[in-house]
Amino acid sequence: MSRFCYSHLHNMKLIIEGAMIVLVTGFFAMLEASLFTVSLSRARVLASQKKMGGAALLRVKQSMARSIFLLVVFMNISTVIGSILVGQEAANHFAKSVALISILMTLAIILFGELIPKSIGDKHAESIGMFFAPIILLITTLFSPIVWCYEKLISFLVGTHVTPVSEDDLRVLSETSHEEGEIELDEKRIILNTFRMNDTLVRDIMTPRDVIEFLDEKSTLAEALAIIGEKPFSRIPVFHEDIDHVVGVVTSKNILQGLARDEHTRTIAEFMKPIKEIPETVQSDHLLVQFQKLKIHCAIVVDENDKTVGFVTLEDVLEILVGEIMDETDEVEDMRSGK
Repeated sequence: MSRFCYSHLHNMKLIIEGAMIVLVTGFFAMLEASLFTVSLSRARVLASQKKMGGAALLRVKQSMARSIFLLVVFMNISTVIGSILVGQEAANHFAKSVALISILMTLAIILFGELIPKSIGDKHAESIGMFFAPIILLITTLFSPIVWCYEKLISFLVGTHVTPVSEDDLRVLSETSHEEGEIELDEKRIILNTFRMNDTLVRDIMTPRDVIEFLDEKSTLAEALAIIGEKPFSRIPVFHEDIDHVVGVVTSKNILQGLARDEHTRTIAEFMKPIKEIPETVQSDHLLVQFQKLKIHCAIVVDENDKTVGFVTLEDVLEILVGEIMDETDEVEDMRSGK
């Protein structure tokens, strides 16, 4: 009877030691998976939303290498020490079954110490990450001397390298966020269209010179009325002598205000404002920056010979992001083609 109890005791001891190895290994594997799954940008969002543990998770993500280093070290230490204890116990009391015990332990660690915990960590990444992030920070602080030595060693051996977020990464992220319901379809389109601005030149969005209505600076308000009556443009370029010498821009509003004051004989030059010249090869995102910096809404487009080739407005730039913009005065959808 005592021999049976003795054998049963060793059986229980072996099972408990094996279970502890699997559980500890699985715990660290789950944490590792959850930290990798939550992106740095998502951690920033959680921190900005004041979610409990969000700020701690952000700090962990910002020093990701430290956290992963400690998790991997602890996971491997627990696996090695546990395997030694289980192996010793098996060799002493279950010598004939050592091979079988080794196989079963390997399968248990793979299934319950790796695959299942990592799946759980991936599925519940945010909640697990925010819950355990303060503990991870505390452990990182306690073992900071070891972490410091590790960082110096890695820096010496392989150097430091930060992989920047590419345009393709952001495209994929916006697609994924839309598929997961994080952003709306129109928001995804605006994000993707933002990348077009750097690839779109001014000549691609301007209104060509043969479609533009120009005004001579010597024209009177009465003469200009005929043009704005036929073509409801809000801004009209003003030229000196010929259209290759555009000197300003006048708004329909200012012309109509002058006419309302019975100033029919005053010239356009008295109402126009200076206009900026933009090379046709300027990128649209740079044009938008200039519009904002100079607080203007339009510019005349010139070629390499300073010849007028078109007219571009702030609306033309914004249409890259949101698509064609039309109001009640627009008679055609695409002013560049007149159709």
